[in-house]
Amino acid sequence: MEFQLYLLRTMKPPKHLLAHALDLLGRTEEEMRKAADAVSRALRPQLGTAEPVTTVADFLHTTLSGGRLPRPDDDRNFYRIPLWEEFIFEASFGCSGRFIEQAKFTGDPSRRLPDGEPEAWNFLEDDLSQRFTEIQEIDEWGHYRTYLARAPESGDMFFLRFAWGVLQQIEPVPEAPDRTRDPSAETS
Repeated sequence: MEFQLYLLRTMKPPKHLLAHALDLLGRTEEEMRKAADAVSRALRPQLGTAEPVTTVADFLHTTLSGGRLPRPDDDRNFYRIPLWEEFIFEASFGCSGRFIEQAKFTGDPSRRLPDGEPEAWNFLEDDLSQRFTEIQEIDEWGHYRTYLARAPESGDMFFLRFAWGVLQQIEPVPEAPDRTRDPSAETS
């Protein structure tokens, strides 16, 4: 439960999704904040010791319901997390297990891309190239990534913000006027 609350807090999801998720979990925003802080502390190396109290790998293996999903010949770890059960949480650790090298939600191999427009929590970063063209990464910071991308059906540009690989925000981006056009050539 605590790691779900940690992910939820660090995602910075839309308010309506946050409220719904907290309701499903039977928790308040204050309880989420406290749980997320506790997870952060548990995963931080302890002062005066060479090792953290627990490794990130051990913490995830023991706290995530559903546990580690077996994947032969793969050094990545895969977990089911109830709030996002249609996705798989994938984590790769350094050889010590103390640090996450990469972590994000990915699609289950049997998952179909959702119909309709992408919305927060139903679309993955891994889905970008299947739905958009002219994809430009704007920023990457920790587990956040932002992109500009064009929807080929409408031709519209969108700003997309992902956290842990799950879409959190999508907004249309107004197109800049074509500055190469000669306004004097237009007729009334």
